[in-house]
Amino acid sequence: MKNLKKDASLIVGQEYEKEFFDPFFKEIYMVKSNDMVLSCYQKHNISIIFLNFDEKNTLNIIKEIRKKDRDVVISLLVTDISKDILQELLPLHLSGCLKRPLNKNSFRELFYEHILIDLNISKRNRIKIKSKYVFDTEKTVLYNNKSSQIKLTKHESKLISLLSLSQDNFLTTESLEYFIWENESSLYDCNNRLKYLISNTRKKLPKDSIINIYGLGYKLLCEEEMC
Repeated sequence: MKNLKKDASLIVGQEYEKEFFDPFFKEIYMVKSNDMVLSCYQKHNISIIFLNFDEKNTLNIIKEIRKKDRDVVISLLVTDISKDILQELLPLHLSGCLKRPLNKNSFRELFYEHILIDLNISKRNRIKIKSKYVFDTEKTVLYNNKSSQIKLTKHESKLISLLSLSQDNFLTTESLEYFIWENESSLYDCNNRLKYLISNTRKKLPKDSIINIYGLGYKLLCEEEMC
């Protein structure tokens, strides 16, 4: 169970239902209706969403999330559901359904047979930085150790993406300048711009997350390297 407690879940339900999810997730965000899902999901580093299927807007919310995010795990909490509706939902990649009223055995079965597998697949896009910060390489979003999103500029996001994709190697200043400013880097001296960009980006990351060695370039230190 230790490795599962790292994930954060967003659940549409009542506070008393939280006890069924507590053993499995480190962070649990409870909301009372599907209308509150998108705003909460956009603010936090959510690994899995449990939607209330009994609300009319469920399908639209799933489609809205899937437009930008194919990796977040989505499961349904239902009182009843037909096979026809299940067929319609299959292309949206759902991790099963859990019938209300909830019980521990059915939740445990759903978790280990569906959710855990999909969670492990989705984590491939997430780079763990120092101090439990996380960078999602697909969504190019940075989260702090409280699972809250940190606002990045376009170039800051591109810088972290480049460093995270090359986390085993140093990237030279020339490479960074070319990939960030493209053709501009061949026309203008972008060295000062890069230094300014790295300085600002470092302020949004844990201390010493980006290191540099003269002659080699820059490197992002990820959690695995700190163990």
